[in-house]
Amino acid sequence: MVGGVAAIAAASFATLATTGTAASSAKPVNATPPTISGTVEEGKPLTASRGTWNNSPTDYDYLWRRCASDGFSCVNIDGATNVTYTLKSVDVGHSLRFRVIAKNADGQTTASSAPSAVVQKAPVTTTTTTTTTPPPAVNHRPSIRILAVRFIGFRVYVRMRVCDDSRRRLGIIQRDSRRGVPSYVRRFRTLSAPSPCSTLTRNWRPAPRFRHRLTITAWARDLAGLTSRPAFRSFTR
Repeated sequence: MVGGVAAIAAASFATLATTGTAASSAKPVNATPPTISGTVEEGKPLTASRGTWNNSPTDYDYLWRRCASDGFSCVNIDGATNVTYTLKSVDVGHSLRFRVIAKNADGQTTASSAPSAVVQKAPVTTTTTTTTTPPPAVNHRPSIRILAVRFIGFRVYVRMRVCDDSRRRLGIIQRDSRRGVPSYVRRFRTLSAPSPCSTLTRNWRPAPRFRHRLTITAWARDLAGLTSRPAFRSFTR
């Protein structure tokens, strides 16, 4: 009888030992390790995969770790607990690992990725400024208009308006004429460049042959030789 009790006790102990071994092996087991993908450069995002797990994990915790360039001496990065992480300037010169903690009712297991490549500094962005050369200005021919003509004694006073875009002084060509007699031409220059238009007055004493009947004609000419259309005024005294 004593032998029977001992046999039963031994069988029960074996059952308990077997049950205990099964429980400890039911916690998550990492089948393939986590991985990291992305461009290992300051400012670029990295994306991690948690790998594959056996024994049906019910929850996962994630940690990004900053390591020395050889992948060792790692420390957790504060707040980096998602599957994505954007590299910062402090990461330059370091490698990174991604750690996963898989959990179920029977326990938890930790697995880490291989270290990433060493994080590189972002390239310096160079801004190229393109200078556009404006097209050369087009110089149009000047214009002239006679505003008023007035005789005072034997002198004639002529008021003219001249316009030009060359920003240079203009030459004024003036001609006294009358049918049947020789004409007379005089030339003078403006005192300053029109900006773009100026009003000027010139006076002269016509020859006696023009004192009773006179046609005054005027042209403006710039330094490039461009000449305005003629302006004229005829009158009889």
